[in-house]
Amino acid sequence: MKSYSSTTRGDYKTFQSKIDIDDFEYCYQRIGIARNAVEKPAEHALGKWFNVKSYAEDGQTENNLLEDKIWEFNQTHHLKDRLLEADIYARIYGLGLVFLGLIDAVEDLAQPPVNPLGVEYITAISRREIKDIHYVEDPTDPHYGDIETYEIKIATKKGGITDTKLVHRDRCLHVMERTLKKSPWGLSVLEPAYDNLQILKNVMWSTGEAHYKNATPIYVMSEVPLEGFKGNPSTTELDNIETILKNLNATSYLINPKRWKFEAISGSGRMIPLDTMLDPLLSHLAGDLQVPKQILLGTEAGALASGQVNLAEYYGDIASKQQNFFTPLLTDLYRRLQNWHILPPGAFDLEWLPLYELDENAETDIMFKKAQTASILSGDPATGRSAIATVEEIRKHILGFNPEMGKGVD
Repeated sequence: MKSYSSTTRGDYKTFQSKIDIDDFEYCYQRIGIARNAVEKPAEHALGKWFNVKSYAEDGQTENNLLEDKIWEFNQTHHLKDRLLEADIYARIYGLGLVFLGLIDAVEDLAQPPVNPLGVEYITAISRREIKDIHYVEDPTDPHYGDIETYEIKIATKKGGITDTKLVHRDRCLHVMERTLKKSPWGLSVLEPAYDNLQILKNVMWSTGEAHYKNATPIYVMSEVPLEGFKGNPSTTELDNIETILKNLNATSYLINPKRWKFEAISGSGRMIPLDTMLDPLLSHLAGDLQVPKQILLGTEAGALASGQVNLAEYYGDIASKQQNFFTPLLTDLYRRLQNWHILPPGAFDLEWLPLYELDENAETDIMFKKAQTASILSGDPATGRSAIATVEEIRKHILGFNPEMGKGVD
């Protein structure tokens, strides 16, 4: 880890013209909001996981064998935990890998797998462990220009010496949420917010210093001219006074001589309320990190009147991430396993479990409005107002009832 500028009371960082993965790791380790911005969206996206809906060749009947085997694979190899770890690496550094420890006869990991018998283990690899990425250079290869191998740093047992191994792309999942100019190295989610994170850290540091200085008085002892006392204080007197003042604490007491005046001068600076500085800064950070303040601070600490709307939008983004990022990634993994005959054949869909649940008051309000709409659409025979929709249409499209709901029992 690189060193940082030093001050009289600790380390803090100012703006830099260049930032790298050391800086992102520093933010993640030392700034709680940065840690929340990295971990919470990853945990929300993968925490509730998904169900597999698999179909037989006719596309109509269920393929329970494939569903069971995918569930068993996920559980045996702790796939959710490994994918979560890789996604956290991607959010910190820009890139993470999920490495598949395949059981196959190919000893050179730089070569594609050949008829693997199974997966022995799965592990997550961070950007820090990836030394380089190599591409297919043969123009006649159908994968020309694509990633061919990853050069991964591996710590050996010989005195901590680091070695490197080439690993073929088919043995890895490339986990990368954001990118810049289609770079395979990705973009840290902390990079757009980096300067504001440093402002936040410096504001908190300087506020603590200001409170300390404002609350700690300066003690002054001065000589008071008195009749009958002549001459300057002796060196011994001055040394004793200096010793007392340097070691003054809550248990100290002082009996000052008649010709000495002892007084405390408190700080005269005016403290700016911390919220005045933090509120706009946190709003900027929420925009930079694309995470609501409720999530950055903790739901209770950041509760807002508009919190339900903010959270609904946030979870909408998480759901989009599940469908557009994790679904293709996992689908690719399971299809590889099917091609290697580790999983049985069959078509399948991934159905992510609901992310966002309204509180009881919000649910009641929605149901009340639906009931009002249903009443209007049903018409009113007493006033001659005609129905606009049938009962079945109202049940299905307005109230959202399943066929077996709301009909009672004969």
